[in-house]
Amino acid sequence: MRIVTVVLLAIFSFLLPYLFGGRGLVYHDQSIIIDGAWRIWNGQIPYRDFSVIHGPLIFYLQVLAFKVFGLWVFSAVIQAAVLNAVATLLTYWGVKRFLQMDEFWAIGAALLTAYWFFTPLSWPWFETVGYLCFLISCLLIWSGRSSTIFLAGVFIGLALLSKANMALAVLLVCPAVLYLLLQPGNKKRGSFWFLAGALSLLMSWFFYLVVTGSLGGAWVDLFVRASRINRFDRITALPLMMVENSLTLFVFIAGCCFWIEKDWQKKRANGLAALLGIFQIVVGLFSAAAATENNIVFIGWMWVLLVRGLPWQDLLSMKKQKVVFTALLAVFMIFGHQTGYYRVCWQYGFGSIASSAKKLVPLSHPRLKNILVQLPYGSELKELLDWCEQEVKKEDRIFVIPAINLLYFVLDKVPPHPYVILAPDFSLYRDLGDEDRLIASLEKSKPQWIILEKHEQVLGHNTLSQFFGYFPNFLECIKRDYVLYKSLSGYDILRNKT
Repeated sequence: MRIVTVVLLAIFSFLLPYLFGGRGLVYHDQSIIIDGAWRIWNGQIPYRDFSVIHGPLIFYLQVLAFKVFGLWVFSAVIQAAVLNAVATLLTYWGVKRFLQMDEFWAIGAALLTAYWFFTPLSWPWFETVGYLCFLISCLLIWSGRSSTIFLAGVFIGLALLSKANMALAVLLVCPAVLYLLLQPGNKKRGSFWFLAGALSLLMSWFFYLVVTGSLGGAWVDLFVRASRINRFDRITALPLMMVENSLTLFVFIAGCCFWIEKDWQKKRANGLAALLGIFQIVVGLFSAAAATENNIVFIGWMWVLLVRGLPWQDLLSMKKQKVVFTALLAVFMIFGHQTGYYRVCWQYGFGSIASSAKKLVPLSHPRLKNILVQLPYGSELKELLDWCEQEVKKEDRIFVIPAINLLYFVLDKVPPHPYVILAPDFSLYRDLGDEDRLIASLEKSKPQWIILEKHEQVLGHNTLSQFFGYFPNFLECIKRDYVLYKSLSGYDILRNKT
């Protein structure tokens, strides 16, 4: 029976992102992952050959996805589906093994994980990959063996290499993780092996940066550029976050109750679940205001903690407890399903959510197979790809401004500039010489075509007019050497005068 349960959970948790991930395309965010991996695929090295303000982990995972699942955008969706299944099965196993809950509660926690880990985005993302590394690390620490604790440190090191806000949260929460999860007689030795694992990975990466000549670029990108992004705006919105993020309610009601438990092993087990919830809250404090759905991935563990943390046996029989918590489970599963199914519609607010589900355009390009793009962007992108098929030769070079960098991958072109995201005051700064680098890239590559996006998909910081307003000298270079060749519904095509 247990094998059947595991197989069904694996299939179900895989299918959710697999079926939802092709419903819509977020040019800005999804271009970062595809473009970064595509650059590495073509031999470029992060921080030396191209600039990125995030950690490198997710790009190498996507390169692996290209190798295993093929060179198409949907390979990222398959990667998310595989990782979602891993997170779901780890939750099922962890709840049974460490929290010692019966099958009912383990399956419920696993189902919530299936709906809320990778499914809301149905796409690999920096935070969610970091969350998975953190979960694996916590489960490995539990064993108490030096070898697995060392490996736990390695996974924490991987979490540190996912994104800046994840790294901040790891550094803040790790002392509590070691204090609560290591056995009382093994704290010093366990901490040593944990730090040894983390430092082994980080020193290996540091050595790689030195050998490849990318250390200076990594410092500028990961510290200078990333430090300019406001990571604290979410803290000022803490009351709103408390209301909109149901996980915080679980943590504050049930998460603190585990301290009342006298038995150390039970207290330790409750502490594991509470730490996962607290870790999410800390990451959420340093995340974008629009990223709430990224920060409730451990809701299955909180659901179980709510059962364990409060004296339900004094109020309800076990049968009634299961009825109450099944209803709660159903509510969050339904909401999770809607969030994943209408993921692009929620983000862009296309009026009626139900009608938005019908406004998705299929694309025939081989590298965009299985991807449906929301209107009006879908029809505009289809028109652009049709034009490119007729006009752009195999040897032609292109330069895309500002957001849809995944077009380089789709058209099998090497990106001419060193940025996975062209976002002024976010990843690009005049005082860091980025305008000069853009001009140099344009003059060196001498692209036959420049593709300008007329419409904006991002939250306002890199619209086309704002981009050129920020880089006027770059605009003058374009005006000097390029002329408008074709105006499509969503794009302007400029052609090199020579």
